[in-house]
Amino acid sequence: MLKKKWYKLFCIFIILMPLNNMYEVKAMIDGTLPYNGWSIQLTPIYIKVYKDILTFLFAFVTIFMILKYDYVRRILKKKKLSSIYLLIIIILLTTVGVFLIGEPIDAIVGLRGFSSLVYFFLGISVSRVVNIRAISRCLLFMLIIQLAIQFYEFFSNSGIPVFGELRSPGFFIVPATSGLFAILTAYYFILSNNKKFISISFVSVILSNSTAGIMAMLLALGYYFIHKLSKNNRIVKYYFIFASFPLAIFFLITNISAISNRDVGASSSFLSRIIILKEYLSNMTIFDLFLGGKFGQATAFAVLDNSSSRFIADNSFLVILVSMGIIALICYIVFFIKFLYLDKDKIMSITLFFYGMTANIFDLSPVSQLLFFTLGFIWASKSFYIVDNRFTINQVGIK
Repeated sequence: MLKKKWYKLFCIFIILMPLNNMYEVKAMIDGTLPYNGWSIQLTPIYIKVYKDILTFLFAFVTIFMILKYDYVRRILKKKKLSSIYLLIIIILLTTVGVFLIGEPIDAIVGLRGFSSLVYFFLGISVSRVVNIRAISRCLLFMLIIQLAIQFYEFFSNSGIPVFGELRSPGFFIVPATSGLFAILTAYYFILSNNKKFISISFVSVILSNSTAGIMAMLLALGYYFIHKLSKNNRIVKYYFIFASFPLAIFFLITNISAISNRDVGASSSFLSRIIILKEYLSNMTIFDLFLGGKFGQATAFAVLDNSSSRFIADNSFLVILVSMGIIALICYIVFFIKFLYLDKDKIMSITLFFYGMTANIFDLSPVSQLLFFTLGFIWASKSFYIVDNRFTINQVGIK
């Protein structure tokens, strides 16, 4: 029963996404949300705790699938997952160390900040029984609601002010999160052979005004269609990619302000992240390099106590470095390179890179959890043929 019905719980998880920032979104629409309001928590903890409850339930589903089904254990035994296992070991050891010799609250917040990894293993464990059409329908339903809120925010000028400009993130509070959600919906529409809905996802990305989202969407879909059109001629495909992609990236970078209609906002957003990185690296000690020293202090939840030692890194690579040091960062980079290799259509690889450069993908947010679930599902598809009456995934990607 659990094997076939787990996806109903997952659909509930998708439908509950708006709860995570419902009070902040209401304040944004009412015009009472202050500047930089994404770092202010208005939604009560007792509402947000649903994410922790669902994470616990999905961890139970994952353990059940691992114990009962041999195909799951065979995937998890593969050496290609060694880097992510080492990262998890470092997370657990750091949690214990900080709890014993540091602040216990930092240990708890830090461990919670990386708990989205549970969804990666959930994606692997249910890879043979995942109901893509059901998930796609839920995502379409939520995308329509998201788009309606975005249009209201856009036409009523009630979006969130970032660098002096209004952006329309819908029922999310962070534009980058809104952009990632739109890209994920587009990917599931492709998986479920509902490509006609991709245009809705594209409109949602544009309304979010997320620079990373727009760039990731254009590059990912561009690569996907090149991959599909030239799949029978690798020479043509790789020649076209190597010739056109550098030009496309250069064009997007030099014209992103005009494309996203953000004027100087795009460059200001980029520079603010560079400043955070530069300040940390300039003050970094040998201890910081190898052990991090700020475990649990660089998450969205941690900054709510307004302590000067806590900050939002807005960069997944930096979050790992400041939390656990260079070895943990190398583990994640190795994992990313391996995923880049097996992700044949590159939609999620490109998305993972751009979103990881502009946000903390490990924070316990519903969209990050959906992202990690998708990564796990793709990872499993590399090892096994996964077939049902709706779609086929094999070792070379999506048919």
